[in-house]
Amino acid sequence: MNEKYDIAFDASFLPTTGGFGTHTYQSLQNFIRFDSQRSYLLLENELPPVIPQYQNQEAHQQARRLEIPAHWRWEKTRRRSRVAWMLYDLPRQIQKYKPRLFHSIDNVTVPARSDVCQTVVILHDMIPISHPRYCRRRDALAARWLFGRAVRHADKIITVSNFSAGEIVRCFPRAESKIVVIQNGVDHDKLHPIPDRESAAERIAAKYRLYSPRYWLIVTTLSPRRNLQRFLRAYARHLNDSNDRETCLVVAGCRGWKDQDIFQTLDELGIQSRVHFLDFVPDQDLHGLFQTAFALANPSLLEGFGLTVLEAMACGTPVLCSSTTALGEVAGDAAFTVDPLSVESMADAITAIVSGDDIRRDLSRKGIDHARRFRWDETTKRVIALFDSMLK
Repeated sequence: MNEKYDIAFDASFLPTTGGFGTHTYQSLQNFIRFDSQRSYLLLENELPPVIPQYQNQEAHQQARRLEIPAHWRWEKTRRRSRVAWMLYDLPRQIQKYKPRLFHSIDNVTVPARSDVCQTVVILHDMIPISHPRYCRRRDALAARWLFGRAVRHADKIITVSNFSAGEIVRCFPRAESKIVVIQNGVDHDKLHPIPDRESAAERIAAKYRLYSPRYWLIVTTLSPRRNLQRFLRAYARHLNDSNDRETCLVVAGCRGWKDQDIFQTLDELGIQSRVHFLDFVPDQDLHGLFQTAFALANPSLLEGFGLTVLEAMACGTPVLCSSTTALGEVAGDAAFTVDPLSVESMADAITAIVSGDDIRRDLSRKGIDHARRFRWDETTKRVIALFDSMLK
């Protein structure tokens, strides 16, 4: 085997929904743009579509087509078990191609430490270890071994917020010297304010048969830590206590874990006509939802970053989000922040944004300015600079 590769990159999550998919796509796009003189070995293991976030891969593949340089190589494998691929196939590929550095973005995928190459892994959060109640029991148990293994074998650990860096050190004190904080970015080419926003909102409302084009947007996988039950109660309280006859709530995201409680709460509150669950939304439509939403809400109890907050801000959409964990850090003073445990606090914030034209304009202006500080090209340049320092 005569090929020599500088960087091996795990591209498995390119066709998936959620943060890993976005991060993989943006990283690859900008590696091609800013680091094409290096040779990259792109490793992809097919992901099982039985998991909701791994469904609709065909749609993502169409939307995320990339032309890679001729001296790069794309190596695909089909191992049903992700862990088996990491433990058996990945080390063989590393031994076969002997890249100088391996980079993964999914918290846990690292080859065993060896003299063949250095390793950089992104640890987005410590949720399965720090707050195992927000995961399936088997996932939390597996995470303790997988995260510990990644921390031991990685030469450098990228994380996406100061909050997450602190959580990593709290769980793994010896990892502190390996950690580099590089925040996520926003794709400003696709997420930006648009002219004639109201007409565009009406078209989206007609396409998805929404109650109204004045819609609150939540983009998330349905699970307990996303705090949707409390937000539904807050929205119901707002509707009962105000004269709001115009807004509705749109939740865009895959079904997740323990999500049946969310729908039971919705039935209990009796506001089904004002709440729409869209499940999977293709990238192009998702960009349109961000650009035309009346406001975005992210009431999550726990986040390692909270990318949807910045994506909405970049579009000039007012944002309401939790003040806690990484969300407060990422949103700064450009969002209306609330205590995610207080239904009353969230209901008051919803009412203030719905009834306050000046509040919405101020949030929109601040959000656009704040989001400009976060760019995927700058994020990737910092990652490339880390590669440079390691490969020297």
